[in-house]
Amino acid sequence: MRVLDLVRHGHAVATSATGDAGRILSEDGEAAVRALAERLRAEGWRPGVALSSPYTRARQTLGLLLRELPGAPPAATLAELATARDADELLAALEAALDGAPHAVAVGHMPLLGELVRRLAGAPLGFSPGTLVRLETEGRWAAGAARVTRVVHP
Repeated sequence: MRVLDLVRHGHAVATSATGDAGRILSEDGEAAVRALAERLRAEGWRPGVALSSPYTRARQTLGLLLRELPGAPPAATLAELATARDADELLAALEAALDGAPHAVAVGHMPLLGELVRRLAGAPLGFSPGTLVRLETEGRWAAGAARVTRVVHP
């Protein structure tokens, strides 16, 4: 069984002097992600791979999720998690980056994460900022090969 936890970045400020990629988490966004992180830690959450979009708010979200996690994996950036990419390109990049890992977390953006869930599990699903959607598969991450097993809203 392989598990992929997709997380939409926490709520972000509306603008940044450096453009969309530089937008940071709002205070409410940080608080919601910290609460999610505490809940996951209490449940024994232990991803072996941790990826985020290169956008600041996604990197901040992943950092907060991993901050006090015992044995946390190093955070890595995956360019394909940025909103400018399509779901098929993201799927191929994720499968390569995860390299068979049994449990991973990836932080990104809408609508791309919703498109990825639809591609993997065959069901459309939108998520608000700070939401975690868990997908599970028996084999490779491929179109139609996964199912949604959990949704955690902030």
